[in-house]
Amino acid sequence: MRTGVVIAVLLGSVAGVSIAGVAALVWWAGWIAAALVGIAVLIGVGALYGWVVRPRHLRWGATDDEVERELPGDDLVPGARSVTRAITIDAPAEEVWGWLVQIGYQRAGWYSYDWIQSSFGSFSASWYFVRNG
Repeated sequence: MRTGVVIAVLLGSVAGVSIAGVAALVWWAGWIAAALVGIAVLIGVGALYGWVVRPRHLRWGATDDEVERELPGDDLVPGARSVTRAITIDAPAEEVWGWLVQIGYQRAGWYSYDWIQSSFGSFSASWYFVRNG
């Protein structure tokens, strides 16, 4: 729940500062100048996201070898853009498997923010032993 509060406070702060900034700009420069500055800021933020943030999101945690490696299913859609995200877990596969099979719809959950997780139910021990078939 603490994560949800932090996100709400951050978003509220950004919205409050943005509204105050727009109001000050309109008061100081007028509507047309404020609109032009707003458009320029939106274009700048979009460009910054496209050139800096998005490329990192498309390969979050993955090494160059993992990004370039051909994975099962890559041949199903020729020419498709690739997104490879990875994490490194310092544990044997036998220990990790029990946690992985719990992830998803009608299972233990998505391992997301607490406020999202608690909205969709609780853990069932039967989900720990999911098998093929």
